Amino acid sequence: MKRIRPIGIFLLVLALPMLVFAQATISGKVTDAKTGNPLAGANVLVVGTSLGAAADANGNYTIMTVPSGAQTITVSVIGYEQTTQNVTVPAQGGMTLNFTLTTSALQLSAVTVTGNFARDRETPVAFTTIGEEHIKNNFTVQDVPHLFANTPGVYVTTDGGSGMGDSKVLIRGFDEQRIAVMINNVPVNDPESKKVYWSNWGSLPAASQSIQIQRGVGSSLYGSGALGGSINVVTKDAPADKSLGFSFTGGQYGILKGGVDYNSGLMGGNKSLIARFNYLEGNGWRKNTFYRGIQYYLSAMLFPNERNTIKVILHGAPQYHAYGYYGMNPAFFADKEDFDPDGKLYEFGFTDESHGSALELGKGPRQNKYYDLAYGFGYDASAHPYFASDSIDLGQLNEKSTKLMDVLFNKTPIDGDIVGGLVEGNGLYSLDNNVYHKPQFEVHHSIKLSENSKLTSTFFVSNGYGYGENVDYYFAVPRNDDGTMIFDKMVDGDFYAGNVPSVIHYRAYSDHFQTGLLSSYETVISGHDITAGVETRWWKARHAGKILNTFSNAATGDYEIGSIQQDFEDGDLYYDYTTTKPQITMFGHSLLKFGKLNVMIDGQFATLNYHLLEDIPSNLTYPTHLADESHGGDIWTGSATYDHDSDTLTAQVPVEYELWDFEKNYNYFSPKFGVNYNINEALNVFANYSQAVNEPRVKFFFNYGSPNEALELESTKDIELGFGYRAELMGMPIDAKYNFYNIDFDGKALRIMDPSKTNQPGYDYKGRRYIPIGGAFYRGHEISANFKPIAGLTLGFNLSMSTNAWKNPNNSEGAQYLYSIDDVVAGTHYTDAANGTFDYGELSVDIDGDGKYDAWQGDIWVDGMANGHWDAGEPMVNGADYVDDFGDKIEPGMPQFILGMTANYNIGGLSVGAAYRYYQDNYVFADNREFYVGPGKDDLWGNADDEKTTVLPAAGVIDFRAAYLLDIMSGLNISLNISNILDTKYWQSGSEYGTAPGAARTVMLNLGVNL
Repeated sequence: MKRIRPIGIFLLVLALPMLVFAQATISGKVTDAKTGNPLAGANVLVVGTSLGAAADANGNYTIMTVPSGAQTITVSVIGYEQTTQNVTVPAQGGMTLNFTLTTSALQLSAVTVTGNFARDRETPVAFTTIGEEHIKNNFTVQDVPHLFANTPGVYVTTDGGSGMGDSKVLIRGFDEQRIAVMINNVPVNDPESKKVYWSNWGSLPAASQSIQIQRGVGSSLYGSGALGGSINVVTKDAPADKSLGFSFTGGQYGILKGGVDYNSGLMGGNKSLIARFNYLEGNGWRKNTFYRGIQYYLSAMLFPNERNTIKVILHGAPQYHAYGYYGMNPAFFADKEDFDPDGKLYEFGFTDESHGSALELGKGPRQNKYYDLAYGFGYDASAHPYFASDSIDLGQLNEKSTKLMDVLFNKTPIDGDIVGGLVEGNGLYSLDNNVYHKPQFEVHHSIKLSENSKLTSTFFVSNGYGYGENVDYYFAVPRNDDGTMIFDKMVDGDFYAGNVPSVIHYRAYSDHFQTGLLSSYETVISGHDITAGVETRWWKARHAGKILNTFSNAATGDYEIGSIQQDFEDGDLYYDYTTTKPQITMFGHSLLKFGKLNVMIDGQFATLNYHLLEDIPSNLTYPTHLADESHGGDIWTGSATYDHDSDTLTAQVPVEYELWDFEKNYNYFSPKFGVNYNINEALNVFANYSQAVNEPRVKFFFNYGSPNEALELESTKDIELGFGYRAELMGMPIDAKYNFYNIDFDGKALRIMDPSKTNQPGYDYKGRRYIPIGGAFYRGHEISANFKPIAGLTLGFNLSMSTNAWKNPNNSEGAQYLYSIDDVVAGTHYTDAANGTFDYGELSVDIDGDGKYDAWQGDIWVDGMANGHWDAGEPMVNGADYVDDFGDKIEPGMPQFILGMTANYNIGGLSVGAAYRYYQDNYVFADNREFYVGPGKDDLWGNADDEKTTVLPAAGVIDFRAAYLLDIMSGLNISLNISNILDTKYWQSGSEYGTAPGAARTVMLNLGVNL
């Protein structure tokens, strides 16, 4: 991978139009005449032109390139009297024009924007608000997180490359499992896994009015998990004017999107409607990441009288797409010409001689140890199982391709005939897929109780249904030279040195239902904002795994439950359990205003309960004869057997399992305090202190039938300091912010992975396990600034510098995974006890027949002897200081240095923009060990020159867009969006599986028309 310095090219993208044109800008704020509150979504228009803007969450608006001379400006928002003002616009520079609106018979429609939204120079938290104009200019087909990828402290990745389907976001190093994500204040994190599957919310970008990203602990008033921050997406209200629009997007890799938008405007003086529908299909730049889906958003608003506002919303995105999340050895993504014919590779590229597990592979550098092609499939290859659709006839398979209507109407029953099994697109069949539909229905009601108070209530319900499907031993299936898998070998099992009779195609269903109520009372007392409320949710989900009869000649599957092999028929369920999770949160928020000083005091108390009930044993549910003690469940016998005497000729005995009836409760309180002081009109400073907790995910503490009671509540304490500066310097408007944070993270778990322990006690079906490690600290600086050097030009800058490091792992098993066995010293860092364990790879002998492996002494194993090695489970020495002796271990996944720059220029109907992002110091492993990452200076893989490093190589990426608005009909918009315009090759993430490449250049052309 080559590092580039594209900043100069980035600045040249806009240079020419910046030098040629200069026009006036009108900006200002729209507020309520009585309360002074900002009016988000207010429409500000220049009469007789197509120029206008929508006010953001703080009421601010900006209209670029307004013609000089006399102009008429109108401001309107549903529920307020329209205001008109005549002004004289200067030939150059800008002017400020503020508006105060009075209520009409209707009140503010944005009932979903409540006290959860932060406001500039008032709320003492670090936040960024993405407005409607930014969303409109930058959205093509991508998931929501890509719209705020240039926010300080935020890192966004995408599996496929086009940004649709499987995107991920990190805030300050916290993933979505520790970030609170809301839509119209409705929490959408999965209550069990805590994840956010952005493919379920594909309708949101086109229907969003604003997106606010708050960074820091306890940034959400209710629910749990806001350790790193929160994301709140607020969807659009209907504009005052009626409109009908059509849009079309076409791009590389077969990307096609068509949509229709309808806005009724205000009907009968008291109601309005929005309807938006999109159809989207296509591939990312990466092979076998095909996506097909429908996106719908329906909204109705009703104003029965001057006190009440009702907003009803239904939205969803039924879709299916091929997975692309597996990383691989970087050599997997190289071209076949990039290999030294005389070189040799090491297995997976993540081990070498210094780790004692090097394996020379195959007869050539592109082969694995079984002489199958394993490397050199191209930068756009996918590790997931796929094959060319013209390589077989569908008659060879028992399943047909997945259909969109099956997804839309949930025609994929858990109990019943198998539907689907293949995703077909761009000439490929995929066997690793996601198929899901999760509609959400919301009813928001706001009642004005007095001039200074209102009660806002939200009822919501969602029903998600679908599955993910995978193939076992996917990594071992031989491939053709283009990276597609050899279909016949995949079916017959003629690979992996004969150790795999046939691959098994299996499916994991999730059928869940959630409903809840959120109610908050907001009032102003002597100028102070007070909010109190309650949020309650009830969740029920059924999870089941099914063996698929995808291949007509495939044998039945062998699957282990508690280390006991079970023979499954095609279509059998191999696990089945149901969880319920009721939870309730009571919260309070106050923003006390004392002149220039604002004081924030927040608190929430939450109580929740997990209840899990098995119907079929999970893979780690052990038979009664192997379980340490009974857990009082029902008895299940099924068809499982075990060999009771190691004599293969004797009959096997049926196995009985006790089904789990598992329950766990959590209660916690989370406070937050902060102050903001406005020193003058230009400068403000703030500070806050927050605490928050996050309960473990279901699969961590239940662990597929082997509960881990040792996992604690995760807890964080956060101290933040910052300031904001907003003024004009030499006639140039500038808006700058700085923030420092220090987050103390306790109760943190480390995920370890040992394939040799698959399905053994405490390890799941992939050999994964979460172990307590103690804690970590997250510390950093965030800087952002926006400048307007000339009329029409806005320059943005953001910088994030952080250190996300593990603390000293006092008395935790995690020390053995963070620090190398070659570094630590017996007696100083660990106790070399005679504990009857042995080191992986060494010969084990039970000399005395006591059932334990004995320590090595001379040429025999002797029980009771220390062996000078740090054995698994061996205790640390109390007070051992690993950090002082060996340094910090940086937590992987989040670049420790991020630089972003944006430039946007508008003149008349032309808009041009570019965004630059630079990432550095992104670690892959928790112990910060080295791994293979590039071919070295000779640009050839497979020799001693191959590059190894502890971090992903630094990389910079530039995106470009240009749009032109024609004053035809009600507006004809043409735009060109190019992501990664320089086609930079880089690694965006890494894990135990390998590295994952970043998206290559992708070109999109958009056409929109309003009637």
